[in-house]
This record gives sequence, structure tokens and C-alpha cells, in this order.
Amino acid sequence: MFAGRSLAGLLPSSLRKPDLARQPLLSREDILDLAQRAEYVSGQNKSQAEVAHKLYGDNRSVYRGYGLDFEESRNYQPGDEIRFMNWRLTARLGEPYMKVFREERRPGVFILLDRRTSMRFGTRTRLKASQAARAATLAAFRARREHTTIGGVMLEHQPVWLQDTLGENGAYALAFAAAHPCPPVTTTEDSTALGRMLRLLSAMLVPGSRIYLISDFSDLAQSDYATLLQLASEHAISSIHICDPAETEIPEAGNLRLFSHASETGINFDSHTKKQKSVFKQAAQQFVQEREAILRSTGCLYTRLSTEVDSIENEIIFHG
Repeated sequence: MFAGRSLAGLLPSSLRKPDLARQPLLSREDILDLAQRAEYVSGQNKSQAEVAHKLYGDNRSVYRGYGLDFEESRNYQPGDEIRFMNWRLTARLGEPYMKVFREERRPGVFILLDRRTSMRFGTRTRLKASQAARAATLAAFRARREHTTIGGVMLEHQPVWLQDTLGENGAYALAFAAAHPCPPVTTTEDSTALGRMLRLLSAMLVPGSRIYLISDFSDLAQSDYATLLQLASEHAISSIHICDPAETEIPEAGNLRLFSHASETGINFDSHTKKQKSVFKQAAQQFVQEREAILRSTGCLYTRLSTEVDSIENEIIFHG
């Protein structure tokens, strides 16, 4: 009945909070609080993706040179450091050979934050866009601890790109961008589809990045599977699925008229009728589970994060 539609768009305007959408999503105090919480967040999964970033660190890289992990031996070349000579192989073959190691590099962090129309919705505690901003801020300040570069994109009607910036400056730049008031909702459809943005990231990001996808994934489709699979094969991806309780179980609010992007005329809905509520709940849960299945099956870490949750540092699954 409601398959393939954004569930936020199906809910009546009486359940939305348009005034909140024109205010900053996070206060300065919120940002500082999340920065402090990030100090105690640890990762649960160590990424195996080889890193191609320039910063030296603790992760296995695509580069060969002077590191900790022995890779192979090769013939001596003028300029090689004698301390890396493979003396045993040199003595056995009678020609100078060098030890080659796999260098360790530090992965950059890239955060995709969805601020499109379907994220301007909330019935409990805060808007989905606000919870997404909190998650992005926490991820940015966690990355600050690793002294790596932090960049990202604000997914809006026209995407806003944030340049890669090192450490604390990068974390605060992303946090303030995430907290900025959402632009006015346009009468036209959002022109930036999530699938198109994923294809763009697959082509532009340096291998070995840590990517955070923070969205309600309302337009994620099975056709995006191949792109996500390719992205996850080269990067460590944490997907954070932002949901509002009313999207899966509509509250009792009398006779409603529900609209979606696919239907301008809308449909009548009696929220007191158990049968209609049951149909809605079943379709809504299927909608969410299908997106979860796509993300998990491609190897992304997955967190479903409700707008009601305050202690998000205890919910989000981070790469180590």
C-alpha cells in the first residue's frame, strides 16, 4: 500500500514541526557536550581496507616502503638505506637485496549527512535532521582523536561540500555545518538522489576512507546495491539509519489525509481503525527492513537510531 514511498511524507502536516526546521539544529552547548562524549567512544570493528591517504598512522596502506609489516625483497637501488638490507638473501645470492615493508597510514573520515525534505520531521524529542546532526558531530569529534582529516557533504536540494581539514578544525567545521538551520523546503523534489551521491563518492574518495552515511535512506533502492558493494569493498562504512517512532507506528490522531511524493491527491486514513493502522505498520516495517537488509548485505556497519535516543554514543557502531 505504501511501498516505495518516504514514510515521513505519508504523515499529516499536523504531526510535523515546521518552526523547529527554521532554527539551528544544535546549540553551541550541544556541540561541546557531544565533543566531550566522543572522548569515551570506542570502535568495535577494525577495518581491513588498505589506506591510500598520505598521513602516517596505524592502518595498513597501499604504499610499500618503510613500515612494520614485511612485504617482500627486491634488488638494491641507488639511494636505498643500508639499514633495510636483507643480509641473508644478499649473502645467499651474492647480490644486494633490500627488505620492502608495507607502510602504515591514517584513514581520512568522510561524513554524508542527509538534510533533505524527509529529514525535516519529528514527533518525539527532536527532528530527524537534529538527531542526524548529533550523530555527525559525534563521528567528527571521534575522528578528531585520531588526528586525521575530516570532510563531508551536506545532502540538501543542492549539496554543500566540506573540504578535508585536519583534526580539531575539521571536527568543528563539520559540527557547525551540521548544526546550521536547514534551508527552506522547496516545492520541487530534492534533486540529489542518495544513489547518485554514492556513485559520486565511489569515484572521488581515496581508498581506505572511513565513511559515515547518516540518513533515513528514504530513497535507497535495490538498484544502489552494486554501488554500495563497491564502496564498501574499498572503504570502511558506518551507516546510521535515522528513524522516528511515528514512521513505523502512526499515533492516534483521528481522521487524517496522508500525502507522499508519489501522490499529490493523498489518501484518507482513520488512525483509530485497527485494520488500517495494522496495514500501515506492516508496510512501514517492511520499508525500513528492506533498507537495513541492503546496507548490511553490502558489509556496512548498521545502526538504527531513533529520534528519542539521547545517549547516541551508546548506540552507534563505529569502525575501530
